[in-house]
Amino acid sequence: MGKPEEAAAELRALSDKARSDGDRRTALFAMTVVQADAGRLDKALEEVEKQYALGEKIGDVAAMTGDLQLKGNILVEMGKYDEAKAEFDKLLKMTEESTLSPEIKNNARLFHHYNLVTVALGKKDFAAAKAGAEAFRKGAEVSKNPNQLRQAHELAGMIALAEKDYDKAIAELQQASQQNPQNLYRLSQAYQGKGDNAKAKEFAARAAGFNSLPQLNYAFVRTKARKLASSSG
Repeated sequence: MGKPEEAAAELRALSDKARSDGDRRTALFAMTVVQADAGRLDKALEEVEKQYALGEKIGDVAAMTGDLQLKGNILVEMGKYDEAKAEFDKLLKMTEESTLSPEIKNNARLFHHYNLVTVALGKKDFAAAKAGAEAFRKGAEVSKNPNQLRQAHELAGMIALAEKDYDKAIAELQQASQQNPQNLYRLSQAYQGKGDNAKAKEFAARAAGFNSLPQLNYAFVRTKARKLASSSG
């Protein structure tokens, strides 16, 4: 509805009345999404720092690594790629040194490739991005995890989009998760790059109207997608 201040007020009330750190974390994460959606990424980062402090207080490694992932994602969106990489590296190191299961550690090692591809793309280091995407794809094929296989197509699509290879971007992104509104927005960008404004607006409208439960992926693209969907031409 475009009322971020009212949303923030409701979430502050929820946080103030929280009966547990779990309730407090829920409020803080939702606040992170609200701030990101409003374009205040520095404020979003502050909310994640508060979440991280809650996990750190009780040594909750799973929660802390999740927060480091959020921080890295926000920093990538802010264009602070070296800082993002530092958070992603910290995430992997913390996971490796924890008592979490071998499966979780293996998954963290694989997903680290995904994270580094987002950093490399931000820096327009396409060679590093392609090497990381290939490493992720091979790992996903070994695991036969459907979600990871879709993420492999997502990375390939992101790289193709950055290189302005719009046909390849569309082919890859259509095989990526359609439950990630960022992929719908990327498809709209690819169609726009091809000059197919009707398709660009169609996918932008789908991204803008995704209306998911609170998630950063949606917050990162909702406003941009609405503008593209309603643009003339």
